Amino acid sequence: EIGRLDVAYDLRDVFSGAGRRSGLKSLEIDSPHFTIIRRPDGSYNVPIPKLQTSGKPSARALIARAAVRNGSADVFDESAAALPGQRHLYVRNLEAEADISTRRRSTYEVRFRYGESGSRLESVEGHGIVDVVHGFIDQRWTAQWLPIAAAVNFVTNSSTFRLRAGLLTHVDVRIFGIPSAGGAVTPHLAGDATLSATRISIAGLSEPIADVRGPVEIFDDGLLTPRLDASVAGVPARLSGGIYGLRSPRMRVAVRGAGDLAQLRDAFAQAQRLPVRGPLAFALLAE
Repeated sequence: EIGRLDVAYDLRDVFSGAGRRSGLKSLEIDSPHFTIIRRPDGSYNVPIPKLQTSGKPSARALIARAAVRNGSADVFDESAAALPGQRHLYVRNLEAEADISTRRRSTYEVRFRYGESGSRLESVEGHGIVDVVHGFIDQRWTAQWLPIAAAVNFVTNSSTFRLRAGLLTHVDVRIFGIPSAGGAVTPHLAGDATLSATRISIAGLSEPIADVRGPVEIFDDGLLTPRLDASVAGVPARLSGGIYGLRSPRMRVAVRGAGDLAQLRDAFAQAQRLPVRGPLAFALLAE
């Protein structure tokens, strides 16, 4: 849905086949709204683009100004693995400005509000430069805090590993690139954030892993952590691993800890009725 669409173009470029690509000079979109639905069978209401390597560039330059005003989006997850309260993601107040030139220098600024509840949305901001002439890419995206449980579960769509709750704070992500030996500029992604107020359900545990907190590292192909502190049935534990392979997301998380069996048995359904006690070291692997 689009409230208003204004397009400016040069007819001479359209018919001559020279100059600007498609003759486009500017594009302004007012109040666009997007709806994405994952159905119970795993299909979507719209085509989901696949990540692909860049093809042969067009001989005609794209030189245009683009703007989006008051954009919004709703993502609905009807998968059987989706948890109650995590079936709806919100994007509101999307504002974007871009000056695009595929032969010179492109710049953009984007800001929007995102959340898992329509009444609590957090600001996300991004800006960047893509300079073809001097051969560099410099982009940065930030947010003070972001709820991530529903988004992670949407990506993994797993019944064995699910986030019941989770927050990323002090999110700072950069996309950068400089020329390689062959002259091509390849973008790379690097960033960091802090995970807090997170609870994770893993198959085999009758209680969620609680109070998960610690550093998270973001890279080209996923999200990893060297160590997160947490607790299982009140016993201290640590987690490591993450999500990788964005073209076909996979998850691998290890959980390790040690404590008294009398306390830990509440976390393991098979041991809840057993009269056991004593020290126990445990390790779990969720994939």
